[in-house]
Amino acid sequence: KKIRDIAIESEFQAKYVLDTIWNMCILRYNANYEFEDDFPMTKEEFARTTNELDKLVNYCVYRQLHIKSIYKQLQEETGLPETICNYMAEKIDNDFEKLKLNFIINTITRD
Repeated sequence: KKIRDIAIESEFQAKYVLDTIWNMCILRYNANYEFEDDFPMTKEEFARTTNELDKLVNYCVYRQLHIKSIYKQLQEETGLPETICNYMAEKIDNDFEKLKLNFIINTITRD
């Protein structure tokens, strides 16, 4: 997975990608997002990573996971470095109420 490669090269870049996914796709969707020329992923890689992260976040919300369980799930599913897993576990935990509302709305409005 490309995000692992980015994380190995640069923790800063990995966090930048994850923050972009988080702010533009997970919490709220921005269909008009413009990729910078130096963005470290292709649009296809970005879409694939977004889809995988969205599924993982939904699983954590559905299961009502504690931050330690979120961290463990991230480690097992992604193979990302410990610092990145901690970073993402904290993001999920900090935004848990918003994510729960998104999950409920998505569940109710599904076709």
